[in-house]
Amino acid sequence: MTPDGAASGRSGRPPRRWGAFLRPVGALALALAILAAFRFAAAHDLASGELLRSWFAPLGPWGPPAFAAVYAAGTVLALPGVAFTVAAVVLFGPWWGFAVALSGATLGASGAFAVARGLGRRPVVRRFGHLERWRAVDDVLERHGGVAVLLLRLLPVLPFNVLNYACGLTGARFVPFAVATLVGMAPATAVVCYSTAVLAAPGAGWASPRAVLALGLLAALLVGLPLYWRRKSRSDGERLLERLAQKLEHRN
Repeated sequence: MTPDGAASGRSGRPPRRWGAFLRPVGALALALAILAAFRFAAAHDLASGELLRSWFAPLGPWGPPAFAAVYAAGTVLALPGVAFTVAAVVLFGPWWGFAVALSGATLGASGAFAVARGLGRRPVVRRFGHLERWRAVDDVLERHGGVAVLLLRLLPVLPFNVLNYACGLTGARFVPFAVATLVGMAPATAVVCYSTAVLAAPGAGWASPRAVLALGLLAALLVGLPLYWRRKSRSDGERLLERLAQKLEHRN
């Protein structure tokens, strides 16, 4: 092995493995920190929880749409969606919170897709359009984008915000992307909403059966599934898209 190869073996691969492990763990830690903060605020009558309500309660029936618009704007800016989902449940309860969060996430993902398509599609095609791998992924996503996005939403291997912009850079069509995002994000949104309703409730013990179930679901969603699929594929997101494109092409 050459010195460069040895250096790559020492410094390249371990950080990639650590990165694949730390990203989902960081997402779980963020979700738990947000839940703990809301719960502490509610239990001690602090201003943070009431401040959120003071912004949206005066809007009456326009409060949920207004929050969905804020969620969408945060998604376009690539802010952590789990924070907005938790806030939606705190503000509107688990059922309305689920509807508002899913609507905001879908609108935001569609907005990010449109931004990437309008600003980045042509430069990316000029830069990578001659590559066979890019053409294969681009062509299949153009023809089977809805199925591909649905699978990638249900199997959270690629980060939500990354996938929004990445699909906008490909030939994926807008309507199948939006519908697949709405359907594919529903299970994960339901898990976060349920966990928030259980864990952020004042006076609820985190050692109760419902709390343990909520924590287990959060851990499975934010850590277990991403680690499992990354380890199974042993590849980065680009190769995952390439393999998915090949499978869709064979089915066709």
